[in-house]
Amino acid sequence: MFWYHIFDEWTICKEEESELHTLWDEYYSKGVASALKIPAFRDNLKELLKASNLFGKADRFHQEIDRIHKGAFGHHLWQEA
Repeated sequence: MFWYHIFDEWTICKEEESELHTLWDEYYSKGVASALKIPAFRDNLKELLKASNLFGKADRFHQEIDRIHKGAFGHHLWQEA
């Protein structure tokens, strides 16, 4: 359920309302980076991305989460460090 909430916030902030880009960049992305430290959260995200196309936005959402992960941890999501 966490990642559905994050997807909704990303969609609103980055895909629909340009005035909210800063909210995603300065607030939500930091929370995403923290969540990505937890293996269960990463596993749940992987399951979500396999099971749903997220209204045709799954690829863009994955790219954004991967960008956050790379910035926080220095490597791509699901790539060994």
